[in-house]
Amino acid sequence: MQIYSIVLLAVAFLSSCCTAYLLFNANKGLDPLYVLASFVITVSNVGYFLMADAETEAAAITGNSIAYIGGIFLPLILMTMLASFSGSKIPNWFQITITMINIVVYAFILLSYRFNIYYVDSVFDPTSSTRLVHIPGYGYYIRLIVLAVEVFLSIFFTVLAITGKKTASWKTMWTFLLFMLLTIVVYSVTNIFHISHTVIAFLYLACGVALVFRTSRYQLYDISVNVQKRMTAEDSKAFVTVDRKFNLAGYNSSAAVFFPDLNNCRIDSPIVTNSFALNEILRWIRKVGPKMDISSINNKEFVINDSNMLDNKHINCTLTVLSFGLRKRILGYLLEINDETEQVNYINELNYTGVRLKKEADRQTKRAENLQGSIILGMAAMIESRDNSTGGHINRTSACVQLFVEKIKKSGQFPMNDIFWTNIINAAPLHDLGKIAVDDRILRKKEKLEPEEYEQMKRHAAVGAEIVQQVLADVDDKEFVRVASNVAHYHHEKYNGKGYPDGLKGERIPLEARVMALADVFDALISRRYYKEQMSYDDAFELIRKDLGSHFDPVLGKIFLGMREDLIYLYSSFSGEDAPDVLRSDS
Repeated sequence: MQIYSIVLLAVAFLSSCCTAYLLFNANKGLDPLYVLASFVITVSNVGYFLMADAETEAAAITGNSIAYIGGIFLPLILMTMLASFSGSKIPNWFQITITMINIVVYAFILLSYRFNIYYVDSVFDPTSSTRLVHIPGYGYYIRLIVLAVEVFLSIFFTVLAITGKKTASWKTMWTFLLFMLLTIVVYSVTNIFHISHTVIAFLYLACGVALVFRTSRYQLYDISVNVQKRMTAEDSKAFVTVDRKFNLAGYNSSAAVFFPDLNNCRIDSPIVTNSFALNEILRWIRKVGPKMDISSINNKEFVINDSNMLDNKHINCTLTVLSFGLRKRILGYLLEINDETEQVNYINELNYTGVRLKKEADRQTKRAENLQGSIILGMAAMIESRDNSTGGHINRTSACVQLFVEKIKKSGQFPMNDIFWTNIINAAPLHDLGKIAVDDRILRKKEKLEPEEYEQMKRHAAVGAEIVQQVLADVDDKEFVRVASNVAHYHHEKYNGKGYPDGLKGERIPLEARVMALADVFDALISRRYYKEQMSYDDAFELIRKDLGSHFDPVLGKIFLGMREDLIYLYSSFSGEDAPDVLRSDS
């Protein structure tokens, strides 16, 4: 191996080190064009080494083809970088056209041994360091025209930035423009005077070193990278991405702190959560997302108190569109969640003294409790008014749920706080609230429902949840609203996922809804309806036992079956108007 070949090998190795350095910094917000330019330089220098070390004409042609990657694509990359630095926008059609021309020209170079387009002829000279002597063809001159356009535009963008855009780094722009011009000059001189040694490889290495050097200052110039790092470092910043169908696409650790249910969700699947706040946010995203374009931004404030009513979190949500491609096709949405609890609490402390705040809180809590009780009784009365019975199904299922909750708590298999269980008991009367929207013709029909009638009946679950949220929107006890909404919405879901309205499966069905399902179905089985006679206790318990794991939660179901004697005693206590039930049940 000649000494000159060894030198070029060292040049190629140093170029690859520069590329490796840039690759390691690519995840820090570095412009991908830096990495691409360095990679092209490395490949070209490898080609120059192979060409200098070639022993045969075929090997020399291969090395020459590889070396030409820099000559073809590096000016294009540098032109694009200079345009970006200057803040100029190269039209997409022009960028695509000039790129395709360069690709076609490079294809001519690769196939020069078959077609006399780029080179009319090539002579192998083993005494020369470059090994090959070329006679250019018309493809060669096409390349010169394209190169002239790239150089002209590079000079134009540099001058434009220096004379107009004060935010561009003129040092960086002049550095890369100088390397481009110097490489062209050296290439021309070596060809005119037939200089045997390839100096361009050394210029390429110098350009690669310059790329590494300018990388250290790139982050200083790019404000977006610095802002992104600052935002990522803040624990109060949470981000969630969803696709166009509002399936989960990703989230950061701060988002999981706000909404732990995200850890149980699968990427590319719908977000299923028991969090009242997250459900409200998702409902908001589905409402405003389809109306947004790539420049739209939507904001809304929410209060989170899913785990503790006394520990409110005030968050501000910002929704933006994620797009891709030349046509800016919408891929999905980015949800930014900012924790503003500290600011809100500070404002509250300025407005109220500790004593006045406590008195006001006590007054509002008492008022909310009274209002909540009145609303519950009022809505339950509306349901019962659809029929001549005065208690019936609602009274019995409410009593059944209360007894069931006591047994669940004693079992210790579902360790929830007392407030949660109390909320289930209080929410039980509202489970069929959505039947207010069902036509009397369907609700009181004595015969089996037709398919379209059954579909209308099934709507009562989702409608009931909407009514609960609307009527109780101003109630401070958001935990109760969440439980009541879930009871109304999901008490017809089945453990095997074949229920309605959302087809939830297993423990994705909220616990409160799984509890309500057992009480609701049991009462339907042993009660008389317009369209059926009541079932015996033995048959009812046997039917529930068979449906454990398919219709019902198997753990809850075993607890319920263990209440046999208590349930029989409870139902024997109902008499008079509470004993029969003539309201249609769709369980």
